[in-house]
Amino acid sequence: MKKLVSILSVVALLLVSVFTVNVNEAMAAEKVDIHIRNGVGWESINIYNWGDDGEIAGAWPGTAMTDEGNGWFTISFEVTGKMNLVFCVDADGDGTAEAQSGDLNDVVATDGEVWIDFNSGEEAENALGAAVAGTLELLEGQPDDYVAPNEEEETSKQQEDTSEVVEEENSEITEDTETTTQAATEEDVPKTGDTVCVSVLVLMCASVVTFVVSKKIIAD
Repeated sequence: MKKLVSILSVVALLLVSVFTVNVNEAMAAEKVDIHIRNGVGWESINIYNWGDDGEIAGAWPGTAMTDEGNGWFTISFEVTGKMNLVFCVDADGDGTAEAQSGDLNDVVATDGEVWIDFNSGEEAENALGAAVAGTLELLEGQPDDYVAPNEEEETSKQQEDTSEVVEEENSEITEDTETTTQAATEEDVPKTGDTVCVSVLVLMCASVVTFVVSKKIIAD
């Protein structure tokens, strides 16, 4: 009987261990990048969340998101389940939201990312009766007009490099043109020695003519 109890205990422990491993695997945290398009023109955007993982972004009014440029803001979380999200603006950082969005409930990441479009809209009230501005739309994936910060920097660098190459080529062309023009000018303009020789010949010819004419006049 004691043997049977021992065997059953061991089997029970094994089952508990397997169940615990499965639960831990199911609850493993996943890194999620949240992107939101600032279509309402706020100076900054805070994110606040609640749900399966509690308040990951901290107490209200949440955590400031990073400005990606081109109207996009982002933040990364480690989550294990669905998220309920709300966005607000705390421009002066005093912990009081000047304005907030409506609620976006039961949000699940797709391939580790969440894309949200925040557009202007008529003011309304959320479930708690607080005034909200704009409308939140959960997008199916990365929009075509999104440009990642590193891609924008790379594009800008390529444009700068191209501009520098064009400027260098134009500078070389200008230098070559100036050199050619200068050489042509130097060839067309008589040198000082040549000018003196021509002047002497002219004077000699004039003297001969004068002598001949004078002699002829005397002879007559």
